[in-house]
Amino acid sequence: MSRSSRREVFSPAVGIWKARTMARKLRIGVVGGGMFFDEIIGPALRDFQRSGLAGALTSIGMSHFARAVAELDVEFAAIGTRSRQRGTADRIREQFR
Repeated sequence: MSRSSRREVFSPAVGIWKARTMARKLRIGVVGGGMFFDEIIGPALRDFQRSGLAGALTSIGMSHFARAVAELDVEFAAIGTRSRQRGTADRIREQFR
């Protein structure tokens, strides 16, 4: 589900304008996976992955940035937690596969 923006660029070798596709992606890493992640951060990241950032900007008064981020993919890239024994990082990783 990759989004990309098309931009017209001039190709001197061919002497014509052609479309160039450029992927835009925001990669997110989280340190800590406790209760705050489970109740606030995790659900927000899942929404951003599913629907992008533009729809969420209205609730924080930043809707004027919606056009700039409309074609931006959100990817959950990393999680770091304090204790491996609890299995928090593994549980979170499985949620974002």
